[in-house]
Amino acid sequence: MFLRGGDLMAYGLRSRAERTVAQGVRSFAATPDGRLLAMLRGAGRSGEIWVASRDGLDLRQITSNERAEEGLSWAPDGSALAYSSAASDDLPTLDWAGWGRWCASSEVRVIAMGDLEERSLAAGCDPAFGPDSKRIAFASPPEGQPQGQAFFGATNAVRLMNRQGQNGWSFATADGQSPAQGYLVYAPAWSPSGEQIAYQRFLGYQSLVDINITEIGAAFKGEGRPLASGAGWMLPPQFGPDGQMVALLEHNFSDARGGSGYEVWRITLVRLGVEDSMFLPSGEVPTAGRLEWQAPRVTAAAWSPDGEQLALGLPAGWSSDDPQQDLLYQAEGAGEIWVWGGDGTPQERLIENVDYASPLLWLPA
Repeated sequence: MFLRGGDLMAYGLRSRAERTVAQGVRSFAATPDGRLLAMLRGAGRSGEIWVASRDGLDLRQITSNERAEEGLSWAPDGSALAYSSAASDDLPTLDWAGWGRWCASSEVRVIAMGDLEERSLAAGCDPAFGPDSKRIAFASPPEGQPQGQAFFGATNAVRLMNRQGQNGWSFATADGQSPAQGYLVYAPAWSPSGEQIAYQRFLGYQSLVDINITEIGAAFKGEGRPLASGAGWMLPPQFGPDGQMVALLEHNFSDARGGSGYEVWRITLVRLGVEDSMFLPSGEVPTAGRLEWQAPRVTAAAWSPDGEQLALGLPAGWSSDDPQQDLLYQAEGAGEIWVWGGDGTPQERLIENVDYASPLLWLPA
């Protein structure tokens, strides 16, 4: 599934046919079995959440308020939907300031599919339901203003709670001061087994780069360890179905080369459970995973249900022969969806005319 002209589209791998699922969609999410869809339709406080079956039938609006919503996350059993909500038209952007402003004013809400009642659980954003449909990880709001900045962008935690908003505790923290902890932690994601949680840590501007560290820790313990580094701002980690690989997407909003459009994006694939190391401005750092491959200009990714392939968002006209260091795709124009092997080998271009940075979903047949 992908967006084209603001409409949610589905592509059948067997039929090679496209169809429109719903119109006027900004973002979307699906239950792991693909049975239910949730969609954000409309912008800012005029936008609402809608749900439908996977074919777009039974489309119905489930929120009606003067609030903006973002970050949809289904309980895997389809019983509830978590999201962040704020009384603001200032939606988050993929950078430090935009995320900080949003999360500082946002709260985590859950709506049960049984009674469709919105429940506010905690201040914060980036909610992610655990595989047991009982626990939620989220980012608490930043409490401090970094020196020289006019927004709240420092000192917060990735927290865990149950779906009633109870028994909360801080899984990972950022003090906003020390080089090791950095300014913020954000974008948590659960491993398929629910045994681990990966998240992003924003260290800030060092050596001409806004540095992020992806970390991973045991879900009942915390104590996250580094996995990989990224530049700019990171999307939530995407675990492969078997939990052995994780895909990381970065949006280098402060690219020192002056890049824009597709040129500020990159994907990194990391194999978990293999000890390795990486280099930061502070020196060599041990990691709990090994970098398998990277590719520039990738704006979105979705694992195939068997974990053998990835659907990737790339610029229109992309070629594997393109020089990686040249700024070839600076416009935020429509792109393409390609299928790559899990080993990083491009296999086939599937779809053209895909909205820039459209999210992607690969649903089971």
